[in-house]
Amino acid sequence: GIAMGAGTDVAMQTAGITLMHSDPLRVVDAIVDEQRVLGTALYRAGMYADAEGEFRRVLEQRPTDLMARTYVGRLQLRAGHCAGAADHFATVARVGSAGWSVFYHLGLAHERVGRLSQAREALLEAAARGGGADPRVLLAFGVLALREGDLATATTHLEAARAAYGDATVPAVWFHYAALVASLAGRATSAVATLRDGLADGEDGLRLPRGRVLALLGPVGLLEYLAAPRALGAAVRCVGATAIAKHGDPTPGSTSAATARAPGGARS
Repeated sequence: GIAMGAGTDVAMQTAGITLMHSDPLRVVDAIVDEQRVLGTALYRAGMYADAEGEFRRVLEQRPTDLMARTYVGRLQLRAGHCAGAADHFATVARVGSAGWSVFYHLGLAHERVGRLSQAREALLEAAARGGGADPRVLLAFGVLALREGDLATATTHLEAARAAYGDATVPAVWFHYAALVASLAGRATSAVATLRDGLADGEDGLRLPRGRVLALLGPVGLLEYLAAPRALGAAVRCVGATAIAKHGDPTPGSTSAATARAPGGARS
């Protein structure tokens, strides 16, 4: 508890209880700092629900804590609560010193709820603040172009993102969108090749789930999928939903909207 007043201080000292500090505000600050550190540790350990609880307790005591608000935004985005995530990131973005990562996540959140113009504005700001060469930003631009039905631009951004990853492991979400764009553009051979590439080195846990892809492609065979873009598109979407939910910040939900907005209304 927080002791306030000389009488309470004397009573606690008599009982053998030592205060952290006689100033209640300093006590609150110490508690908030501890909650923030604990929340960060839980987040890094993958205990996301517990981490969000700690960060929300920080915000209850200190609503202006930008670090805690950023983490809550990321956790909300991961859980698929994209409108709430956008609100948190927008609050942080209003601070003049906000880094490009804040605007990148704000763009993701807007894209997920269909605010495409706001998503583009946020991603452009992320690029202007130093994130333009980051593969995650390039990938986000590619997804946004796909949502807008511009498959050529989507392909350009996705290729740039792949190059920007360099020697790093390319995440499953990239393979999902690259295969989806190729499928929607009628490049079935490229889509299948992308899926196969996504299976490579899958033991690292960052590529497409091998069992899920083989279950979708195996019974029919690759040649049949080459001749059936509609079935391939369905397979890509199912695999992508699994991959995105398991790996990375983007959450499933925009894939169906993306196919609905494809040129000619194609859904394959």
